[in-house]
Amino acid sequence: MEEINFNEYMEKSSFMLEKYRNNLDHLRRIIHNIEKSFFLPIEMVEYFYSNKSEYYTWLQTQDSIISLEDAYNELVGSMLDAIAAPDDFNYFLKDQRIPVLQVIEPEEEESTENDEELTV
Repeated sequence: MEEINFNEYMEKSSFMLEKYRNNLDHLRRIIHNIEKSFFLPIEMVEYFYSNKSEYYTWLQTQDSIISLEDAYNELVGSMLDAIAAPDDFNYFLKDQRIPVLQVIEPEEEESTENDEELTV
């Protein structure tokens, strides 16, 4: 590995940063286009997040989903996969096999009159 001076280092670093910035911009545009394809993207995310998957691999994935943001990231990842393999995606969409996620809702505590008096 050859040594480089500070100016060369700064030049290469700025080049790499610009390259990363361009890649991030490109990915943001792709995600924006995916979101635009739905009337209300949040409804699509909630649909994926609230229904039980039929597929074992997705059942494993569900264990790692602990927030709506995680579910959204999973959905965006699936959509990016769909861009890479549109024929497979169209097949699953037509066959209604798009896997969806299930959220486990926390149990709500029953409030009592004593609790209300303490908070007042």
